[in-house]
Amino acid sequence: LGLGADSNTPDRWTEHISEFDDILSKLNASSAPNSTVNSEDEERDKDVEAAGKKKRKRAKNLYTKFKKHKNLSSLSEKELTHIFGESKQESDSSLPIPLEQEKSSSIEPESKPTEDLSGIKTVTSSLSLSEYFNLKKQQSAQKIENTG
Repeated sequence: LGLGADSNTPDRWTEHISEFDDILSKLNASSAPNSTVNSEDEERDKDVEAAGKKKRKRAKNLYTKFKKHKNLSSLSEKELTHIFGESKQESDSSLPIPLEQEKSSSIEPESKPTEDLSGIKTVTSSLSLSEYFNLKKQQSAQKIENTG
């Protein structure tokens, strides 16, 4: 730390540097006969300091905006569903189905293969993704049991 530095506020280093420059310019002014050069330096230093303050203020404003928009606690339930794209009914349907219900349901999903004009076959199914993959797991387990 240097002259006039305070360890409690480490973010004031630019102010400390400008104060040190002012001290040096005053010392040089007392030894130099031409004082117009020093006044120009002081004006330039004040402009640089004002620009630094402006930059710090702008950065602080941007940070507070970022922090404000990142905070989701102030949003309503409807706004959150728009952001995340799911509702309570959809999250309830994604719960795993008990084994008894899976066995009673048909093993083959209801699907209708269709062909586009481009020649690509697409399959539309009434199953959700979790149901589809659970069905595929069961089918692979049955294949392993049948071969083993």
